[in-house]
Amino acid sequence: MRPPRRLLAACLLALLAALPAVAREIAIQRFDEQVTVHRDGTIDVAETIQAQFIGTGWHGIYRTIPIQYTDPEGFNYTLFLDHITAADETGNSLKLEQSHEGRDVKFKIYVPDPDNSTRTIVLHYRVLDAIRFFADHDELYWSVTGEEWQATIQSASARIELPEGAAGLHAVAYTGAYNSRAQDAQVTVNDNVVDIRANHPLGYRQGLTAVVGFDKGLIHEPTASQHIALFLQSNWPLFIPVIVLFVMYWLWWTRGRDPERDVVTVQYEPPDKLTPGECGTLVDNEAAMRDITATLVDLAVKGYITIEQKDQTGMLGLTHHRDYIFHLKKPAAQWSDARPHERAMLAGLFFGGDSTLTDTLLPRGITTQSPGVQDYSLASGTDPAQNLADNAAPQASVALSDLQNRFYRQLPGIRDCIFDALVQDGYYRRRPDSVRQGYIGAGLAIGFMIVFGGNWLAKQSGMSNLPWFVAGIASGAIICGFGWFMTARTIMGARTFAKVLGFETFLGRVESDRIERLEKTPELFEKYLPYAMALHVEKKWVQAFSGITMQPPQWYQGTYVGAFQPYFLVNDLNMMTMQAGSVMSSAPRSSGGSGFGGGGGAGGGFGGGGGGGF
Repeated sequence: MRPPRRLLAACLLALLAALPAVAREIAIQRFDEQVTVHRDGTIDVAETIQAQFIGTGWHGIYRTIPIQYTDPEGFNYTLFLDHITAADETGNSLKLEQSHEGRDVKFKIYVPDPDNSTRTIVLHYRVLDAIRFFADHDELYWSVTGEEWQATIQSASARIELPEGAAGLHAVAYTGAYNSRAQDAQVTVNDNVVDIRANHPLGYRQGLTAVVGFDKGLIHEPTASQHIALFLQSNWPLFIPVIVLFVMYWLWWTRGRDPERDVVTVQYEPPDKLTPGECGTLVDNEAAMRDITATLVDLAVKGYITIEQKDQTGMLGLTHHRDYIFHLKKPAAQWSDARPHERAMLAGLFFGGDSTLTDTLLPRGITTQSPGVQDYSLASGTDPAQNLADNAAPQASVALSDLQNRFYRQLPGIRDCIFDALVQDGYYRRRPDSVRQGYIGAGLAIGFMIVFGGNWLAKQSGMSNLPWFVAGIASGAIICGFGWFMTARTIMGARTFAKVLGFETFLGRVESDRIERLEKTPELFEKYLPYAMALHVEKKWVQAFSGITMQPPQWYQGTYVGAFQPYFLVNDLNMMTMQAGSVMSSAPRSSGGSGFGGGGGAGGGFGGGGGGGF
């Protein structure tokens, strides 16, 4: 008989332990609200809550009020509360704690000895922006009790007092659960006062909502500056791009600007024996295709290659096609005087990244992981060109058309050689392309972090995520935009840049008498023509030699009718460089695939929330 008795005793103890929990509840006997509307658009709210605490273990009540909303444009709208106090029916202050839970602000009001008693709590607060302004009227759309109470409300009422002289005053009240359109309440309008009282008790998660409209002019509508201030307060993430803007401007001012350079004066030769590709890169901080094609012409001028123009016809003369053949004239053993990017250019043209090259050939100044790198040199210190000649057999001639979808692999290595040489020679502290890529990468990363991190914060706080999205996109764009101009030259680089601009002035100022001081010879024309092409002044440069009789250059074999004119050569070279730029940068296509509006209701407008006991 012992086991059944023990089991019965355990069940009785469990039942007794559960009884107090079942009996512990709170009921709101009365919820009366006084709302005073001021002409400046603020409202004072006094909520008188009579709560019945049934059972023991109570500390007080809590009240939640939604303060985060989304406006029709998708931005955030915050209800700003201040002057928040709590007192009992005799006016004695009560302890109040404030916190945020999602889109709500939560007030915990401590009541002394509330167990098994009925207590009255008066919660007062001011709302700075509860009035809504429309084209034909203004209104207060206010959820009096809120519809999230974890208790029944036996009696609910509201008294809304507007300033004297209110015209066109009209009101309606909604009762029930959220979005209910039931109007089970008495509404009385008397002069500037609206009284509302629910006809029946409000059940669990039911509330009372008031909509009061009145003619415009009674309330002072906020000015444009006040609207903007409230908008920015509600959408404070929009300040992030402003902060980013100031930070990036400071970085640009302290690190991204060039040192003060010398006054630009005319220079009659390229400074520091820079090549056309290096001059063009130093001017715009970019190793563009024009710099690379100008290097191709410069290699021909220097005798490393010759360029043969091939005009072909087909379809009985109806179609015409022009191709260019590059002939290697200097073997790799004679490339020692060439700059790194020139050797990379030659190797890319005539060795084509041949996989038979041994691993002892290492790229100078760049990593072996760079695609298409052809600037070969030996770590042991032996002559790189001779080693290249000993380890690989070059093609004697290469057609430009054969470089289609192939040469693009060589371009990163050529650009690396140009930038690395300019850094090594002291014109830059860091490579301009690396600086730009770094800032663009940082801008994209920070932008995504703000967008996705802000989206998570918005869900936690109840805010709209649109301000975070705008802040992320704008911040990323600001960083990327400034990053494009953060390619500061060194003091030496700034001074040399000024000299390059002076040399560009010399090449382009054909009307000046200064060019008359120089002997106009075919050698001078050909020597500086690649520089003029890299600096976009080749048409100006050729005009200075328009009256000189010249022979076609040995390094370019074209088709000329009648007497040769330098202008014809420049036109042919421009056509070749345009075609070369397109062909050399072309890559094979990769496969891929794509595979307040309709009316009011309970709980609408501002205010609301709910409450309960704790």
